[in-house]
Amino acid sequence: ELQELPIFFDLTQAGSNFVANQWDISENTLWLLDSDARQLIELTLPDKQARLVSLSTEEGEDTSPALKDLGVFATDQTAVILSADISELASGGDSLASLIEDEDVLGSAKLVSAFAGNLYVFNPEERMIYRYSSDDEGDFGDATRWLRGSQGIEFEQITTMTIDGDIWLGDRAGSIVRLRSGQPQDFSVSGLEEPFSSDIVLFTQEDLDNLYVLEADKNRVVVLDKEGQFIREIVSTSLAAANSVLVVPETGAILAVSGSLVYEVAL
Repeated sequence: ELQELPIFFDLTQAGSNFVANQWDISENTLWLLDSDARQLIELTLPDKQARLVSLSTEEGEDTSPALKDLGVFATDQTAVILSADISELASGGDSLASLIEDEDVLGSAKLVSAFAGNLYVFNPEERMIYRYSSDDEGDFGDATRWLRGSQGIEFEQITTMTIDGDIWLGDRAGSIVRLRSGQPQDFSVSGLEEPFSSDIVLFTQEDLDNLYVLEADKNRVVVLDKEGQFIREIVSTSLAAANSVLVVPETGAILAVSGSLVYEVAL
């Protein structure tokens, strides 16, 4: 248990009053979205160089569609932003370009993640996860229904999605669902003294052995193996307002984002 975590980076160095509420990481670049201010920070982790991008549009703040979630393609360092459509922003770029327009699916979608050249979109109203697959030229086809079973998924309660080949979902009550080939898998947490019982955030990647769980209401990050076995728990008051947890692939460092601050979670 730690009183305070060291600050890895203060996002206000790149943009005054920047408050991150969506995020993703690819390779050694952290992407952070302030959806209310319609700004994005691209932060390269080895040198802590930050670049601020304004995502405002000609229509103005009041009429522009809400920015709902952020995902990143690791292979080409491209961020995708879920709104009324899905737009993309290449690393180093300064403007959004429409990638997928599909109002029927995306209008009520909530979460987006990228994996192996595909985009996965969680839509609670449709009770479905849709997949957009790309061809050799990077063009996306129509959405296909990826989810084949829904046992254990409280669709309106889901707040987080992460992909390592399987899709992992977490909800406001602390439940974790593991999906493989569209089907729910047996998964339960063991060895954790105090079970999850509030809103959680999940993070893992294909090359990580563990699942990382942020439970801000209990000021903690919990590390599980992918069979659900408890490994360790880090508790700190710095995590009380955190809304994301992630792992830097190169170093294995755990980072937590809380508003304008990125903390390093000491192991």
